[in-house]
Amino acid sequence: MLLGYNGVEAEDASLVPCQLNTMYGCDYLYFGNKVSDIKQFTGPYLLRTDGNKELIQAQLMPRVDQEVNVSWLANHNTGRNSNPPQTQISIQGKLEGLINNEGEGTYRVLINDQTYTYFFDSNIWQISQKDKDARLIILIDTSHHTDYNYEEKVDPIGYAFKLEQRGLI
Repeated sequence: MLLGYNGVEAEDASLVPCQLNTMYGCDYLYFGNKVSDIKQFTGPYLLRTDGNKELIQAQLMPRVDQEVNVSWLANHNTGRNSNPPQTQISIQGKLEGLINNEGEGTYRVLINDQTYTYFFDSNIWQISQKDKDARLIILIDTSHHTDYNYEEKVDPIGYAFKLEQRGLI
């Protein structure tokens, strides 16, 4: 028996999502470094990619020619809908994508000659979808690494208990 992120036991640890509180807008949180069953997820979900390019491609390539939102956040922990607003750039449009000869996904969202974004599998740190019919939200940066504290956001009470156990609060 294996344990997933949220302590759920499973026979196969390849896909043990964390059940989220619905206030976060999705049902499941997946960590790319813990998913070996490469498949397209159905919303609502949130995926921390961990640089898993096959998993990223499984989410994005079927969505080519569909509307997506691509965002860059100066501070990953503030989120897209922070109050007060924080520095960020978002673009919504039709996703274009291909897999290059090295196996890297190359993507573009083009609105016009002055409004566009290019990004690669290695830039994507999170992909989410609020429901099965919603557009994907793709969060990018210079790499797939993030300091976003998923544990604090998903299970704030459990996170506080862990901090207390370590004598930090």
